[in-house]
Amino acid sequence: MKLAFLGVGNMAGAILGSLRGVVDDADIILFDRFPEAMARYADRGYVRAVSAPAAAAAADCVIFAVKPQNMPELFNELKAADVVHDKLLVSIAAGVPIRAFTDAFGPLPVVRTMPNTPMLIGEGVIALCRNALVDDAAFAFVRSLFDAAGSTIVLDEADMNKIISVTSSSPAYVFLFIKSIYESGLAQGLADEGLLDAVCDAVIGSAKLVKASDKTPDELIAMVTSKKGTTEQALMKLDEYKFAEGIHEAMLACTRRAEELGRA
Repeated sequence: MKLAFLGVGNMAGAILGSLRGVVDDADIILFDRFPEAMARYADRGYVRAVSAPAAAAAADCVIFAVKPQNMPELFNELKAADVVHDKLLVSIAAGVPIRAFTDAFGPLPVVRTMPNTPMLIGEGVIALCRNALVDDAAFAFVRSLFDAAGSTIVLDEADMNKIISVTSSSPAYVFLFIKSIYESGLAQGLADEGLLDAVCDAVIGSAKLVKASDKTPDELIAMVTSKKGTTEQALMKLDEYKFAEGIHEAMLACTRRAEELGRA
């Protein structure tokens, strides 16, 4: 299939990076309304279209990679040109439901996805769902594109807004956690050299232990926490500042915003 990317921002760039060796450059068509975004790919063999309708018309599969708030404008432009009536549509836009595409373009096959930024290094987690018009072969093709960038999970669409807070926005929470540990280490007088790497390695090792262990997170916490020890003091302070409750409220706020974007 020939792929058209409508929008080539950071997330589309992560997908494109993962497709090297998977899809021929000549089978990928790009369009972005910002010339500087397109210029990043000047040294690749991608086809650079002059407009969104031109890109869509030349492709079999159209990947919608613009911000959710820009979707209505893009929909109108594509409808006026009548260029997606026979295409497979794929969306990476947060909160935009499948029905928004079928309302705009009629009964077309649509795959909705929710990727995350670790796709940039091939460690992404991508959630997917589809409507009934997407056959198994087409869905397998779309899933293979994202499997090249990490791992995929298939959900009912009713859960797609909820998964955003779990896999797609959560890297930002983790980055903030890493930043906070790192900056506290500096504030306590530790040398900067190698410190950020050490913090990242501790986070990576902890996550790998959770995946490899048959113990629950609570059991693993207990393994680290000695009575009246240093970890216990740290956890008590986190509890005082309602760390777990804050994460939960942050995730709920993320889901609410996804719902709002879907209604826009």
